[in-house]
Amino acid sequence: MEKRKIELSKFFQELKSSAIRHAQQCFAERKDSVKAVNASIGNVSLPLHPAMQKRLENLSQHPEFGQGIVKYTSTSGMDETKEAFKKVISLCGADTSDLDMVITSGGSQAIDLALLGCCQENRPLIISEPAYSNYISIAEAYKIPIVALPHKLNENGDFENLDDLESTIKKHNPGAIVVIPYDNPTGKLITQEKLNEIAKLCVKYDLWLISDEAYRLLHYTENESPSIWKVTENDVPGIAGRKIGIETVSKYLNGCGLRIGALISDNKEFIQKATIFASSHLCAGAIAQYIVGGIYDENEENLRKWIENLRNYYQNLLISTSNQLKKRIPNIIVSSPQSSLYLVADLENIVPKSFKISDFCQFCAEKGKIITKFGKFTLLFAPMENFYHSNPDFGRYQMRLSFVAPKEEIELIPELLDGLLKIYLKQN
Repeated sequence: MEKRKIELSKFFQELKSSAIRHAQQCFAERKDSVKAVNASIGNVSLPLHPAMQKRLENLSQHPEFGQGIVKYTSTSGMDETKEAFKKVISLCGADTSDLDMVITSGGSQAIDLALLGCCQENRPLIISEPAYSNYISIAEAYKIPIVALPHKLNENGDFENLDDLESTIKKHNPGAIVVIPYDNPTGKLITQEKLNEIAKLCVKYDLWLISDEAYRLLHYTENESPSIWKVTENDVPGIAGRKIGIETVSKYLNGCGLRIGALISDNKEFIQKATIFASSHLCAGAIAQYIVGGIYDENEENLRKWIENLRNYYQNLLISTSNQLKKRIPNIIVSSPQSSLYLVADLENIVPKSFKISDFCQFCAEKGKIITKFGKFTLLFAPMENFYHSNPDFGRYQMRLSFVAPKEEIELIPELLDGLLKIYLKQN
């Protein structure tokens, strides 16, 4: 009897690789000795905050972990971990006294919970595009309709807003809007004044306001540090109970692999329901929660110095790499990020109309190589088509470059992109 192939679900059959992780998955299949500068994902390579390092190094002194005992925490998480998040939030001048939260397995689980709690088939999600691709993929997985506010990268490196937010709200009756004040991938900084304006629309049209603050305080302007938690009833009457925050220790504390995030709200019922749903996953990792809890013991002055050092480090890298890209590759369009850890590079003025950034990405991951003074390297990046929901052609020539690899590798990016692009265009 012939054995029939068992069928995957339709959901699994239609799954596609993450735009952010696809390049490194392809590169992992290579058998040669070429190394990669991985600028495709925000996988921070800097050391943890010292207070977290101390706890990591002294786990054996913990009364349970030291005995090899690792139990579940409550689904909502350790109190100390919650207080650590509140301490970091307070650095931007926000009052955290009325906030409730559930500790999550990274910011991604917090996004899951936020979208499930705020949106439904007849009340879509508003995102700004290009958008962090996880919002698009998670919304699509849960059959949550998306309305995108398009932005286009201009020749001067700025992202121009093409649609009016209030008109879009009137037309589509959304359930929630996502803002990323320190935006991934564009690097735009949404000012506190703009956040307040968006909050007023949320009250006027009965929306939830979701703010993804994964890159809090990592901005490179003299503006005050924006946060949803600084939008008060005095500023926006009626906003209380509508605010939801996405948190993670991945970026401003360098804890990517700990996979600790938080879903935060000033709406107690929302957090109660989110905790009930999250209980199917039991809890976030107990050891990682304990490590993050070390921030609760840190004083504010040291935390501020830590953030300031990070800001200076990333700002210098972003500026120098941007300048070198423009010098090496004439006519390239490079974004001018005011925040976060990314650049968007647009090749439209350099490549033929038939060019597709995803094909070039595949070439770099599978075959590309450049001989540098440090050896043979290729460049991994995130093609931008999947960062656009309604206008994928806007991303046809664009890539997102992250700045989290070791500094000496980041400094190779202009040389690698220039060389790999010349080889690819010559062969194609």
